[in-house]
Amino acid sequence: MRVVALRLFFLLTLFFTSVRAKYRNVTVDSTNPSIQFVGNWNPAGAGGCDSTVQAAAFYGGVHNCTNESGTSAIFTFTGVAIYYINALIAGNVTTVVSLDSGPRTLVNLSSEFPDTDVSWGVRWWASGLDNGAHTLVIYGPSSDTTPSGTWGEVNALRRVILWLLIRSSNTICRYTVVEHENIGAIVGGAIAGLVALILAAATYHIFGEKLADWFHYLVCFSFK
Repeated sequence: MRVVALRLFFLLTLFFTSVRAKYRNVTVDSTNPSIQFVGNWNPAGAGGCDSTVQAAAFYGGVHNCTNESGTSAIFTFTGVAIYYINALIAGNVTTVVSLDSGPRTLVNLSSEFPDTDVSWGVRWWASGLDNGAHTLVIYGPSSDTTPSGTWGEVNALRRVILWLLIRSSNTICRYTVVEHENIGAIVGGAIAGLVALILAAATYHIFGEKLADWFHYLVCFSFK
């Protein structure tokens, strides 16, 4: 039913408005509270891990790490892609990630230079995701879930959001941009308003406005 409602909504929207999809990158670093750290994690240069790393090599100059068993970092997000960002660290460094309780993937974070860290970049990614809620977990060392010798490393995470750009003839709402993740509530409000739209269209001669203008009002109101 939700799929049918979505198709009906966008079909009507295409008749009366200009709609196009856009993608937006949203990047958070290890200091962002949206990343939940479980167990004992240390900022770079503190505690028992990465005490000699070069902060400038990391996105934003920050990252958290752990060499303690049973630790993890959890990032819940909405989007169509996720990118794991980290520097390559001098020495033998690997970490383990898992998306949506899927298989655990070993990510090699070892620099090819024995004494030099390599500047941050994308080290792992997943794209083509359903535009809904997802959970990425980065694991610290653990005898039962990760291979021996792994570390927990979190520098930055980048998610990709699908947006809709709506162009209306109404100057107040000429360009309205919303996150596609809210589309369920948007469509619900728009479909509920179609009855009012039909009644308004039947009397447009009285109000001196075109059907398209009424639909513009509905679309702009729904996407606020």
